[in-house]
Amino acid sequence: MQPRTHPIPRLVALSPGDLETERDTEALIARVRELAGGGLRALLLREARLEDAAFLHLAEALAPHIEQLWIHDRVHVALCVKAAAIHLGFRSLPLVEVRRLLHAQQQSLSIGLSTHAHDDPQTWLGADYLFHGPFAATPSKAGVLEPVGARGLAKAMAARPDPLVPMFALGGIDAESAPEALATGAHGVAVLRALTTSSKPLAELDGLLLALSRAGF
Repeated sequence: MQPRTHPIPRLVALSPGDLETERDTEALIARVRELAGGGLRALLLREARLEDAAFLHLAEALAPHIEQLWIHDRVHVALCVKAAAIHLGFRSLPLVEVRRLLHAQQQSLSIGLSTHAHDDPQTWLGADYLFHGPFAATPSKAGVLEPVGARGLAKAMAARPDPLVPMFALGGIDAESAPEALATGAHGVAVLRALTTSSKPLAELDGLLLALSRAGF
């Protein structure tokens, strides 16, 4: 695990993942500005439908409004905007290749990895942090992956090759489910619907921050 410039926060919001138009991106910028004012520190930008130029423009527009901007998959964009982290999924470059690229560029971004119950935990080696899920039922994983729940999350944490690597609960997380996830010893929670698509994002954020506070964070 490489030294990090940015400490890894306990709460990360995920962007919706389905943005296609300028109006969509403007709405996200306004939402992130609102959430950052309420105490959100980190956002993972993950918009596969946007072409590189539009994705970069959005990242540049978001960066001034959030303490830590994390970028999904697009290493080149992460480098352009001096992101705090690059997050990898199953379609991404191998972690070892991303680490080599960052080293060549003399950059120390955190590298995160999405993980699932069927993984070989040895493939998690080298990550600075891990997402694991889905923790609870969520529309994006319906019929694809079964929720792991608290027991599955605890099992994944015990299987980490490096027990010091932070693991986040992901999938179906909101203010109600966050305490159960955090009770397993998870580092934190990664949240999509409760923050970036909710009709009451600040109320949801307050609930999540309260859950983190009660967990001792």
